[in-house]
Amino acid sequence: MIILIILSILLALLSGIAKAVCDTSSINGSSDKLSSLKQSYWRKSISSVNKWKNNDPKQGEKFWGSSTVLVSLTDAWHLFDVIRDFSFIFCGITLVFIFNVNGISLWYILLLYPIKQSIFEIFYRWLRKP
Repeated sequence: MIILIILSILLALLSGIAKAVCDTSSINGSSDKLSSLKQSYWRKSISSVNKWKNNDPKQGEKFWGSSTVLVSLTDAWHLFDVIRDFSFIFCGITLVFIFNVNGISLWYILLLYPIKQSIFEIFYRWLRKP
C-alpha cells in the first residue's frame, strides 16, 4: 500500500510540473530555462509550424494526425497537457485502489489536488525566473 501512496504523490507532482511547462510555453518570450531549446517546439504561439506543411493549413497536415490524434508530438504544450491529464487521472485511480473506493475518491480532491497545484506554482515560478 505504501508504494501506491508514493506513486499517487509522484503522479500528482508530475501533473503539477507538466501544467507549469504548459503555462510557461504559452507565454510569449517563454522562459530563460526553455530559451536554448527549439523555439518552434517549446513556444505555443509559433508551434503551428510543426502541424502544417509549409506552415499552411490549406496544404494539409505535416504528417498524418499532426493536427488531431498525434498533435501531442508536435509541441511541448500539447505533450505536457497530455502528461498532466493522464498523470492526474492515474493518480486518482491509484487512490481508489488505496482506499478501496468505488468511483472518484474524495481524498483525491482533498489531498492531491493541493499538492499538484502547489508544485505547479513552485515549478512555474522557477521556469519564469530569469
